[in-house]
Amino acid sequence: MVQSSCRIKGKSTEEIVNNVIDMHIKKARDNPDFYRFLFEMSYLSSHNKKVYDEFIICQDKVIDAIVNWLEDALDKGLYISNQEKQNILQKSCYM
Repeated sequence: MVQSSCRIKGKSTEEIVNNVIDMHIKKARDNPDFYRFLFEMSYLSSHNKKVYDEFIICQDKVIDAIVNWLEDALDKGLYISNQEKQNILQKSCYM
């Protein structure tokens, strides 16, 4: 569901990462309150276990979707080294 709603595609690892970054830039431009809300949820999650648990579940779904995109690219013949995967995951977690 996350993959289809984001519609992120790419022919290389760099293109996939750039598309993820571009999606966030567009989302911030089109919906400036989104990242404010995300920050508030992050802050609230540090003070409320139920919110924290839900926040982590949502975060894990997004990370899993990115991993699936990369694995799909690998299945289609694109070579992605383990180091490249780790670098991409680290970049996506710190956006």
